[in-house]
Amino acid sequence: MYGPKAIGLLGLITLASQVRWIQEAYTDANKLVNLAGVNSGIDWNSASALEYLGPSALNKDQQSQIQAVLANVATVKDGAAWWTPNWIRIRCDDPLRRCSKCVTPQEDEDQAVVVAYARNPAQTGQKYPDISFCPPFYGLRNLDNAMAYGSGFSNAKNKFDLSNYEGRADTFLHELLHLDLAANSVNNNPNPQVRDLSIRYGSTNPTGPRWTKVYGPKLTKILARFLPISRVSTQTGYFIQRSDDNLVLFALANYVQSKLGYYPWLPLVFDGLTDAPKVPPNHQSTDPFIGYTSNGNNPVDFVNFTTADNGGARNLEDSGNCPTVLSTGSGEDLDIGAPNPTDAYPSSYWDQRTKWLQSLDGGATVDTGS
Repeated sequence: MYGPKAIGLLGLITLASQVRWIQEAYTDANKLVNLAGVNSGIDWNSASALEYLGPSALNKDQQSQIQAVLANVATVKDGAAWWTPNWIRIRCDDPLRRCSKCVTPQEDEDQAVVVAYARNPAQTGQKYPDISFCPPFYGLRNLDNAMAYGSGFSNAKNKFDLSNYEGRADTFLHELLHLDLAANSVNNNPNPQVRDLSIRYGSTNPTGPRWTKVYGPKLTKILARFLPISRVSTQTGYFIQRSDDNLVLFALANYVQSKLGYYPWLPLVFDGLTDAPKVPPNHQSTDPFIGYTSNGNNPVDFVNFTTADNGGARNLEDSGNCPTVLSTGSGEDLDIGAPNPTDAYPSSYWDQRTKWLQSLDGGATVDTGS
């Protein structure tokens, strides 16, 4: 399978550098998935798999399809042959008028922006799928700069936070996975469509439960950490395999570890009763910690957490949607329930968590390999 080549770019791009950045992001997105343990041989008991794909006991029925999606999107790479039928059109003319208009530095997280969006042929009325890139896309870091930025922190709280490694590469991969061609999910066969699921969760905030899309490291970890409440399935893996950013951030976390030698374990989801003594006190809601209070088998309540705290390169407002034109209201959205059983995770994972939290003591760094 090959991606954009002959179709080229539609719309006005005033800087040649922007063309190069799109091409670079395309190549970098391929690097994220063409990695041992991502495009093949997923270690389902690794920290990255447990935290972004869920524990093995709760996704075993979906493991083969999750692996197949990542293997298929890894075949989307630069280059073409005359016989290839698989093209992806790249656009910069914002056909849906969804783009935020100004280039925004990645450090500026004051407001949400639309960075890019993707459409399948059924929605475009055209032969080929397309991806549209918006001005803020060019304010994101390329893959090498994102690795340098995240690893450059001396403070463990920042160095091990995956959101500090996000940029153009994972944004491109996010849009690729929305394309049925890339995920091998045309007509939901053989794999289901990959989209931006909506979740609803309890909170101690006065606004109460509200629906939000699963974007960024915090919400993807929430999806993987708690039992789903839904009329269509009770299996975590059912929703994980349909959640775009869970697949993307699993790949990104593995890439960081392969290049830098440590697993970026933050943000951390923790039980406010049993784990709180280990977590730094007086942390802010924007810090990479998501505390919850358990209530037996009932849904949890998150403490001092809103989607505005989610962070990351693709952060959107509470009511925001990645403007991917896919079906909505399919009944595959879900409420967040009770935590996954502790024994669904290997004991080695809980041992790792203890070591991770020790690394925050005074900002010291310890072995955080997974």
